[in-house]
Amino acid sequence: MVYFSKLLQQNWRNEYTLVTSSGNMEAVVCDVVSPEDLLKFEKKYSTELAKGDLTKDTKFEYAWCLIRSNFPDDINKGIVLLDELVHKGTKDDQRDYLFYLAIGNYKLKEYERGLKCIRILLKNEPGNTQALDLEKLIVKAMRKGEVRFNTLQGLACLNVMLKSEVYIHLSQIHLNSVFHNF
Repeated sequence: MVYFSKLLQQNWRNEYTLVTSSGNMEAVVCDVVSPEDLLKFEKKYSTELAKGDLTKDTKFEYAWCLIRSNFPDDINKGIVLLDELVHKGTKDDQRDYLFYLAIGNYKLKEYERGLKCIRILLKNEPGNTQALDLEKLIVKAMRKGEVRFNTLQGLACLNVMLKSEVYIHLSQIHLNSVFHNF
């Protein structure tokens, strides 16, 4: 079953990314925009912005491209645009904005913020399979980060303990030599 949001159905050609309910969410978050598409939507966005006639659809299209960039600055810019849209959008539009906000934050390893976005979406649509899949992916990444942090923390503690043992051992040697010479 293919999920099309209302916004994507109305404004997007079939060549763009479609999210399937049985699809691989990792592939969705790793999808990269082509330089040609990014340039095309940037030009459309800039033209409408300069004319003072920027539509929410154009703003979303450009933000969607920026979120799919490999460059953190682009992703951040996309997040800013989506954040502006989410506060003004209809409930149907917010689904898309929140979903891509979650993806952008995931890509920047801002897992808490991404999780917050996806959980707002899930509060409104608890059965949204794409949102549920993305939530699982974010939680999985957070757990991996916790394991890495705990491992590093453990290694740091071990390092301190070893240094303490060496210091104590050297102190004892020094004291023994002092008492031996005394």
